[in-house]
Order: sequence, then C-alpha cells, then structure tokens
Amino acid sequence: RCHVIGNLFNDGRAFRWKPAVRETVFQGNVCVGTLYCTGTKSMGWTDPSQRMIVRNNTIVGGVAWAGEPLGPDGFNGDWATADKAALNNFVANHDAKAIESARFADPAYNDYRLQSDSPLIGLALAGGDRGAFRQASGRILYVGQKGADSAPGTSERLAFKTFARACAELRPGDTLYVLDALYREPLVVLASGAPAQPIRIRAYQRRSSALPGIVLAGSHLHLEGFRVRQSPGDGILVKGGDVRVERCRVDRAAGAGLRADGAKGLTVNHCTFVSNDCGVALVNGSTEATLRNSIVAQNRTTTMTVDESSQTGYRGYNTCYFGPGLDAQRVAAETDSLVADPRFVTPDRNDYRLTWDSPARYLGEFGRPAGSESVVQRTVQIHGVATRNLQPESAVVSWQTPEDDTLGRVRFKPKGAGEWQTVQSVEQGTEHAIGLVGLQPGTAYEFQATAVARRGGEATSEALTFRTPTESRPPAELYVSPTGNDAADGRSPATAWRTVRKACIEALPGDTVRVAPGVYHDPI
Repeated sequence: RCHVIGNLFNDGRAFRWKPAVRETVFQGNVCVGTLYCTGTKSMGWTDPSQRMIVRNNTIVGGVAWAGEPLGPDGFNGDWATADKAALNNFVANHDAKAIESARFADPAYNDYRLQSDSPLIGLALAGGDRGAFRQASGRILYVGQKGADSAPGTSERLAFKTFARACAELRPGDTLYVLDALYREPLVVLASGAPAQPIRIRAYQRRSSALPGIVLAGSHLHLEGFRVRQSPGDGILVKGGDVRVERCRVDRAAGAGLRADGAKGLTVNHCTFVSNDCGVALVNGSTEATLRNSIVAQNRTTTMTVDESSQTGYRGYNTCYFGPGLDAQRVAAETDSLVADPRFVTPDRNDYRLTWDSPARYLGEFGRPAGSESVVQRTVQIHGVATRNLQPESAVVSWQTPEDDTLGRVRFKPKGAGEWQTVQSVEQGTEHAIGLVGLQPGTAYEFQATAVARRGGEATSEALTFRTPTESRPPAELYVSPTGNDAADGRSPATAWRTVRKACIEALPGDTVRVAPGVYHDPI
C-alpha cells in the first residue's frame, strides 16, 4: 500500500512506479513531466479493493502504463478496471494548446491552480474542479494595465487595472500576479498575510514588470520577480515583518535599493541592487534579516548599511559585494560571500546579466548565479574546420574547440540541392572528428560544423564545401608512435603519427595501422 498525495514533481520523469504496488493511491499531485508505471495487468490482481487509483491529478506530460492500452481518453477519462482506476485527472500530454486552454494560474511558478475562467472548473465527477486542485486553494488575483477596476480580478482576462484596487482586495493566502508592463504607479501593499498564509505578489510568467517603486507595509508578504528603475526615493521599502523579497532588481534609485525600516525577519534572496545611492539599508530594529545569493554593487555612496539596532540575528551568505562603504570584516564573516566586480554585460544599456567569467556566476547556492539575472554563456570558439580522408562515398570533418569541452554535429547536403542530413558526435572533448557516409563519387557537398558547450552555448562554423573523388587511394601501411607527430604523413616509422585518434581519422578499408609499443591516451 502506497499513498502519494499533494506533491509537485518538477521533472521530465515526474514519477515512476517500478514495480506497481497494490492499493496505491496517487492523488492531488502535479506532474510537470511523465507519470510512468511498469503496468498492473501482469500482476494478476482481480480483487477491486486492491486496484491502483489515480485521481485528481494535473499531469502536464503524459501517462505511460507499460504494455497496456488505456483507451481513447487514457487517464483523462473516468473509468475503473479490476486493477486500476482513473478519476478527475487532467493530462496535457505535453500539448502546448491544451496547457494554455486549461487556464492555469501561472505555470512559470509551477502554479497549476485554476483561473476563474478555466474550462476545468466544475468538471470533476461528483463536484469540484478537474485536476490537482479539486477545491480552490487560496485566491488568485491579477492586475494589468489592460484590465478594469470594475472586473473581479480573478483571471488574466478579468484583471484589475490599478495596484490600488488590487492591493485593497488582498487578504491572507492570496496570490497577486502582475501582468508585464511599464507601470507609473508604485506598488503599495498595506495588507498583511498570516504566518501560514502569506500574501504572494509575483511578476506574471516571470516577466519582470518595471515599477517606479515598491512599499511593503504589511507583514507576511512574499514579493518576487520585479524591476524598480530610477525610483525618486527608495526602490523597495519594507516596513512589515516576515517579508521575503526574491529575484528583484533595483537600479538607479535616488535612495536605497532596498530599505528595511523596523522590518523584523526580512529575507532577501537572488536580488540585484546596483547604481543606487545605497545598496541595502537595514535600520530601526530590522533584526533577524537574511541576505543571500544576491549582488549589491556599484552603488554611489554606500554598498550596505546595518545600523546598531538591526545587527541582532543578521545573516548574509553567497552574496557578491562591490563598491564604496564596505564593511570588510562583516563580509569576511559571511559564508561564501565575496568582494568583487560582478561583471555585468552592459549595465549602461540596462543589461545586468552576468558575463561568462563573472565571479558571481556560480556564487549562489547549488552553483547557481547570484543576483536576479542569468549568465551569458561564453561564445564557443571553433577552430580548424576541415575535411580529411576524402573518399568516393565518405569523408571526415574535423575541428577543435580549444576553450571548451563540447559535443559536436555536422550537417551536410549536395551543394545547392537536396535535404540537409545531420550526424552527431557522442563524446565530449576539444578535438572532434565526424564521419560522413553515403556520399556520391565526384560530387560537391556543402557542410557546417556546430559545437555545443558542456556549460551552455553553441557556435556554428561558416558554410564550407568539399568534393568527393571518383576513386579511392590504394591501401597503405600507416604508423603510430608515442614519439610521433600528428602533423607528419604517418607513412613510415620515421614519420609516424602521435595519436591513435589521428590514425582513426585517416585509415581506409584495406589499410594496416602499425602501433608502436608505448602509452596512448586516446581510444580506438
């Protein structure tokens, strides 16, 4: 017996039953990927009380029930057999249109509750909504410049228009999604949540709406995903207790990027405060504050201020500091924090992403970037793209990526005609060679090599050409030696190649490769 209830499985292989277990209940779960079971028919279960029950789940991927057909509706249907049953599930089968039409609150935050105009509302057998949230769990509200304050605010299409109207509606447990736009009205939240029911204010679809300022006067608030630029005062002002500020960026504020004024228990996570008068200020008893995984840099007067009344319980870690007024002793006492230029891409153009060599690129917990922005991957360098060993029906394309371990692929086709074909390599490295087969003798081909870096980023060579010969060269003896040179011709012991890799690239049917005794470091 196994009961799996009320979970979020945020992975391509969301959940796997292997083997199946009698009397299992899978209920109220969200599976971003695929639900897999080895199957139940072969188990020989005939007692319905032992069947597996899959009910009230939202499965964004599909359901794979090994060896057993599930009918036209699969687990979207409501049915029962002797060994399994399905009830009130929503299965999207990775269909983008089905996901969009379901009107989920915001999949970007893995929030698969339903907007008020979702077609899944009221469709559950015996009442309630279809999917993981049969009964509504917390209110979901929306605000956007195309909305109307006379609207109920309960869906993207029925959004409020102004922050004042939306914030007046907030109560414990609510989630407010702010639609992407450039706002001239500051976001002022006076309402408070509760310890177990915070109020969440999020940038819809993780698109960072730009605001002139944010004031969080209530307690038990969670703010996520906003940008504040050129605020005439403090970018974010926090006055309530137990407030979380995540993935926000404040730049060019006349005051502090973030000021906590009597705000006990503040948590700041994955935020960037740059080019403000002061980066972060904790004043008037803002005790028990935590600053982590963030960047506080290039602020004009002071990087960070913690007054005497706010020092109790302060914790900082995994944060990059840079600029004037730093307390070097405090930073040194923090775990995994550092003082260094974070190396933004082009801050004068408001691009605060991190360069590939930024000291903050892996500074955050679990090796993630510190701050609110992503990392621009290093441009992969492809050198020495060439064809080798041209034969009537085959060719080898080789190249190097000296700065990165990469995977590679080559696409090719007859010059000016035909469909592109693609061949991929299966090993990472800096030296690459891919064989092309099935070519036609005496034919011109065009090709491109692409390198895909292990740490992200890829590059493609310019289009090059080669022509296959009409005849192969005669079989030959080829030589490899630990003292050889891959720039030699490999046709004698005196001109042997150094690596087995080189011989593998150059050898043809009928050739003999003589490998001298010694130690080699590349595979055959």
